[in-house]
Amino acid sequence: MDRSCIPPLSGMTTALLLVLLLLPLVAKAQENDKFLLDGTAQVAQDPQNSQNDVIKIDTTLAPGTCVAPSYQNCAFGTVSRRLGVKIQDLTDELEAKWFFSSRSCGGGSPRIELSVDLNGDGKPDGNLFGYFGPAGGVGGCVMGKWMYEDLTDGLARWDVSQLVNPCMPPTPCPPRLPPPQNAGASGYFPWQAVVAAIEMAYPQHNICTGDLADDSGWDPAAEGVAYYDIIGIGFDSLENRTDVGGRGFASGCKPNDQDDGEVKDDGGDDAKFNDSASQPQTSSLMYDDPSQGMYLQSVGAVRSITYSGPCVSFAGDALVNGNPGYLFTFEACELSTLGTAIGNFTTTVTGPAGYLYQKIAVPMTSGYVNIHPH
Repeated sequence: MDRSCIPPLSGMTTALLLVLLLLPLVAKAQENDKFLLDGTAQVAQDPQNSQNDVIKIDTTLAPGTCVAPSYQNCAFGTVSRRLGVKIQDLTDELEAKWFFSSRSCGGGSPRIELSVDLNGDGKPDGNLFGYFGPAGGVGGCVMGKWMYEDLTDGLARWDVSQLVNPCMPPTPCPPRLPPPQNAGASGYFPWQAVVAAIEMAYPQHNICTGDLADDSGWDPAAEGVAYYDIIGIGFDSLENRTDVGGRGFASGCKPNDQDDGEVKDDGGDDAKFNDSASQPQTSSLMYDDPSQGMYLQSVGAVRSITYSGPCVSFAGDALVNGNPGYLFTFEACELSTLGTAIGNFTTTVTGPAGYLYQKIAVPMTSGYVNIHPH
């Protein structure tokens, strides 16, 4: 992670993503919405700072591949994660730094793609495409220098054609979006115009997944190696290798009324939790205390979830280091927004043979508590 050249951005938060030992890696990533890498995307080192983790994508074409008219087997790379949020929640939360050493942007790459369920039926109806670079994905990106872009700024970056264009019979037609206002010369739209159009026409919408895609090696300007850092897709950002959960491409629509939260202190204790009023069976909590070698994962739906002011409490059944038969209670309070303290948390776990674990951090002197109710 290297935050040089990034202006202050109120919507950006530090990612907290747990390393779970209980499930296969890709399944863990999908469940806990970590970032997935696909194609040529891989963790690498910053070409200007060997101590900084970045994502490298190589769109160099193998001989005989990605040729007209079929353009098959083109080199590509993606960084994706599940979201389950309203579109307005992504304002100030779609961003990245990029570094092109011997290529530029072009052919629609790089871009951020958002999979959109317009009518809330759990099925994506199409994608929004937001393009990096000064010319709407058709070239002109600076080379040899780290650059930063927030795709929710006022520029006309967003292509809504997949959601607006009419269907042709006999293809079944999903919901269609009325064209937004304020199109740019490119035919694309600024972020807030897209937000307004979707919120007005489909208040029940859900943004299912988001990804950064780089796949336009067929355009000579965009063929070659690119590096990406501080990839923000939602309230989490990919800043180092621990934020990567595995290989694959994020899929599915989780509930857009899901509440999320995370806790971390400098002692290494990590927690991540979520719940949904519409799908309570998806509620979960994960907790990691590496100093005690204790890894907890809730089992089934959490039995009890209570919100009180800036605090949330969970209680339920759990696996501890993969073993069943444990009960937990967890409570966290986010006090930073009140200007009084960082926050606090308590964790209690009981189990077989009189097992008792308890951690009380009241008040916390380091780290953070973030609770994200929808």
